[in-house]
Amino acid sequence: SLLAIAVNNVSVKTDWTSGSSLTSTELNNIGNGINVVKAAIEGIPNWTKGTITTDAVYTEGNVGIGTDTPTTKLDVNGNINWSVPWTDFTTSTFATNVTHYSTNPASWQKCQYRKIGDIVYLRGLATKTSGFAANDLILTLPSGFRPPSPIAFSSVVHWVTPPSARVDVSSNGEVRVTSAATHVNLDGIIFSTN
Repeated sequence: SLLAIAVNNVSVKTDWTSGSSLTSTELNNIGNGINVVKAAIEGIPNWTKGTITTDAVYTEGNVGIGTDTPTTKLDVNGNINWSVPWTDFTTSTFATNVTHYSTNPASWQKCQYRKIGDIVYLRGLATKTSGFAANDLILTLPSGFRPPSPIAFSSVVHWVTPPSARVDVSSNGEVRVTSAATHVNLDGIIFSTN
């Protein structure tokens, strides 16, 4: 199929038949039409092309989606749908003898991570064959999913009293539990990479 865009003072061949070809004038007309469309898009005030070809950058003022009076840099009136998948931790990211408490998603949440913008989210229940000792490594986060400096979180742990422990996330990506436990809950561990 052929897509047509209306551009003033530019004509494009429309009588295509089998074996048709374009003359140099018709090719120039197509090129002129493309340049007119390109100039129109690039002429929209304050919008520029980003460093990646699919990026659009607004250089000043506010942007509104679903509103014609945005009051902040991005003002959305309506629902936002995030489509950022969770990634399972694997044997290459888990510490030795550490794994998901269950690989059955209907049973217990697998250990996973994701990043939306610069915010990293962890979830799931980790276990260790012989149980966790104090300061044991649970897993190592991949590059790009690490905080700039160490952060401490309170976590629910299992088969110990009290049923809570501190979980430390270091800038080198190490995630450690600070007291003994059989299982460590990663839910609620949320931090910025900046």
